[in-house]
Amino acid sequence: MISPEDYTAKPTAVFMTCANPSGVCDVNAGGSHVLRAVFESKIPSSDVESYVRWNSWVEVPLPGQIRDACDNSMQCPVEPKFLTDIKMARGHQKAQSQARNQEKQKAMKSKQGHSATEQKKAAAKALTFQCPVCRGMMPDPKTFKQHFENKHPSAPMPEELKDA
Repeated sequence: MISPEDYTAKPTAVFMTCANPSGVCDVNAGGSHVLRAVFESKIPSSDVESYVRWNSWVEVPLPGQIRDACDNSMQCPVEPKFLTDIKMARGHQKAQSQARNQEKQKAMKSKQGHSATEQKKAAAKALTFQCPVCRGMMPDPKTFKQHFENKHPSAPMPEELKDA
């Protein structure tokens, strides 16, 4: 059973590029900063929100922060028991982060659709000629004619195959 605590993942590590030598992070509008958090999810999820809290209960909105983390900050879906990396960036780093994430999403989408059923559907679209005797499907007239000559030598040749 999933408990309410399972829906919240606390970071195992946090890194900030905007911290000054004293360890304080000055986040100013128009400035550049990156806040990176690493966490481990307890449940699978494709709907992830990101936010920063102070003392566990006061939310601190970062300038330009987008709540929907799957939109551009991290790779979704999140799998349980795996470390997940989320970056919240502002300024030039934000644009670079968005461009990298777009490339990752494009690569993931290009990998999708290569399942056996997808390949069978694509192959079925390519098979356009149907044998009138056995109802077998062929991709082109040459293959169709070879099939007909080898499998049905006693049957009369269809008109569309006499020229092929």
